Amino acid sequence: LSRGAFLRLGASATLGLFAATAEGASSPPSIISKGRPFVSLPSLAKQLGLKCAAGPDTTRLSGPGVSLDFTRNRSSALINGQDVWLASTTLEQAGQLYIPSSEVTNSLLPILLPQRFAPAPRLAHIMIDPGHGGKDPGTMNTARALLEKALTLDIALRLRPLLQKRGFKVSLTRSTDVFLDLEDRPAIANQAKADFFLSLHFNASAPAVRGQETYALTPAGDFSFGQTTGSTSALPGNRSNTWSTLAGYVVQRELVAKVPEGEDRGLKRARWKVLTTLACPGILVESGFVSNARDAALLGTPAHRQSLASALDQGMARYATALGNIRSGAVAR
Repeated sequence: LSRGAFLRLGASATLGLFAATAEGASSPPSIISKGRPFVSLPSLAKQLGLKCAAGPDTTRLSGPGVSLDFTRNRSSALINGQDVWLASTTLEQAGQLYIPSSEVTNSLLPILLPQRFAPAPRLAHIMIDPGHGGKDPGTMNTARALLEKALTLDIALRLRPLLQKRGFKVSLTRSTDVFLDLEDRPAIANQAKADFFLSLHFNASAPAVRGQETYALTPAGDFSFGQTTGSTSALPGNRSNTWSTLAGYVVQRELVAKVPEGEDRGLKRARWKVLTTLACPGILVESGFVSNARDAALLGTPAHRQSLASALDQGMARYATALGNIRSGAVAR
């Protein structure tokens, strides 16, 4: 995809962006469903300067170095092969797929063209937040003596020197086994004037479920992942939506690449308390399931935990490179 094609798009992509009928389209370029505007994929492809190829279930938008795959009745998209969950399932009308218009701003442009949201924030001070601690053990696998609070602190202590070696100032919300209220964690980052907040966690679910997933804060107007009710109001952390989305995308890519045995559970959105009041970009990372036999076996080994720390380090490095490219005027992918 040429830089010029994307530079024609503004950061405030809304339904109005797609008001003109796409040439050759058999359906309208936009529709309203349950009071929410949706844009057709052929119209979106035209606006982005991409080719649109519709299959029986999946529609691909593609160009040099870019591929976007949307599947009928699925609430996620593959962006360059990486799963990114959307605010709603795709809709179908007359054989064409539609996605929420807000997702152009909330999901696509931050990943594909973050320079449209310049100026980029600085990234000098990273706050690592090892989840749980003290009286709160988090998720547990008693058979393997795995406690989430111990795993998150172990990863944080492995990650800190890796990031410091790259020249970052690195702080931890906790460096020992102490309890912190959820509200205290973003407050610590805000008081320290951190440039990024990285909250570390591990999952538990049905025994067959495994893999890694990364969360950014849900954009205003949307429901959090897996929910159809609840608040959709704006939160202080939403001011950094673009950069949290970009960071979440690149960090998740590195986790999947470093841990090929796991399942890519994608970039998701939720109103986790540790993200809602942040004054800087931030993400929450779930780096495996202690309830899954294979994940748990891996998490019990220092080598695997070092691989996770290395993946997070590489993800933050890629995020830093993207911000640097924006400042220099280079294309950021």
